[in-house]
Amino acid sequence: MDRLRCDICGGSLVMQESGESVICESCGMKYSSARMREKVQEIRGVVSVEGVVKTQGADFEIHTGVLTAYHGENTDVIIPGNVIEIGVGAFEGSKYLRSVAVPHGTRIIGPNAFANCVSLKEIIFSDTLEFIEKNAFMGCKSLLHVKLPNQIANIGEGAFAGCSKLLTAELPSMCKKLENCVFEGCTDLERVELNPSLSSIGNYAFSNCSALSIISFPDSLISIGSYAFKNCRRLETIQLPQHIKRISEGAFSGCRRLASINIPESTIEIGTGAFDECAELKIRIAERTLERLDRYLWNVDRSFFEFASLPEE
Repeated sequence: MDRLRCDICGGSLVMQESGESVICESCGMKYSSARMREKVQEIRGVVSVEGVVKTQGADFEIHTGVLTAYHGENTDVIIPGNVIEIGVGAFEGSKYLRSVAVPHGTRIIGPNAFANCVSLKEIIFSDTLEFIEKNAFMGCKSLLHVKLPNQIANIGEGAFAGCSKLLTAELPSMCKKLENCVFEGCTDLERVELNPSLSSIGNYAFSNCSALSIISFPDSLISIGSYAFKNCRRLETIQLPQHIKRISEGAFSGCRRLASINIPESTIEIGTGAFDECAELKIRIAERTLERLDRYLWNVDRSFFEFASLPEE
């Protein structure tokens, strides 16, 4: 008789007293009763698990590899292994969901897939995941940490917007562009690890991330979008990369603690109000760079400038 084994570590599974879920006795991973039924179906022959599995109606609707809806009330969910795509709004508004594991083989998390799952604290992403689409995790107010697998090439607009308890985010190495509003309104976000191949940051990408105090820009970055860091009130210092070309309208407006910034020789455009309401800011810039950018800086208080010999592009 085969025993059911954990997908993560291969440990034995033990039914909890409530009969609602199963737990791995080695690593502690929890499995819903729906997932246990799937595991039983995947194994030919007789299987065993300690305890009694409480059966329920079908929790998942899956059509040709696309998970289109979830009807369960489990707090900890492991998505079935045959899911290639988590469809539009599949888990949207699931108020009981606390953790979710995305299986190997899943490539896409669709628009609004987990939007407004207000109790969701943890996501285990598949290493095969390639796309997280628009508003996928928007409004997940209990989500604490995000570490995205390196294969992800695209993170959609507003994907993590309004995740107000999010503390840290680590971006994938394959991602070259952050879309608009990706982390907008993540008010507890303290630290972001930007990947070394990132070339542009979209409009409002980190706006109103009022706890953000540490961000390091990669050398590959060439463009910062409009209001990208608006009202990031704990940012004190930033180091722009030597190849940055555009700092768009209002990019750092309302960063009240921002004390210093170097404008590299590579910069060809600074948008209107890029540094509005940055009362403590000193801008270090070479005189020749200031002359070239003068038409973009008509509304910047010239007392902010400190002239220096900065490295050329």
